[in-house]
Amino acid sequence: MSKQQHLFNLLIYKIKNQYDLYYDYLEGTGLPFFLSNNQFTMIDKFGKQLYQQFMDSKKYEKAAQVSSLFRVFLLTKSFLILCLFLCQKIKFV
Repeated sequence: MSKQQHLFNLLIYKIKNQYDLYYDYLEGTGLPFFLSNNQFTMIDKFGKQLYQQFMDSKKYEKAAQVSSLFRVFLLTKSFLILCLFLCQKIKFV
């Protein structure tokens, strides 16, 4: 399945106000796909949504799992940004 197909499925659930299915799909299929394909923008957006949903529904253990996953993502993203910055600095020196 492609990124667009996952986004389309999520959109359909939202349009139909099927938020339980939306978050189930996001947790079980969407976010794992985005993580495995390094879709940083999608991970950022949907990881925050899923975390907030777990907090709102008092599923603190699941919120902690998403949070720890998100920390790894943020560290990776920060490392990549730092590498790009350093590569540009070295290139122009």
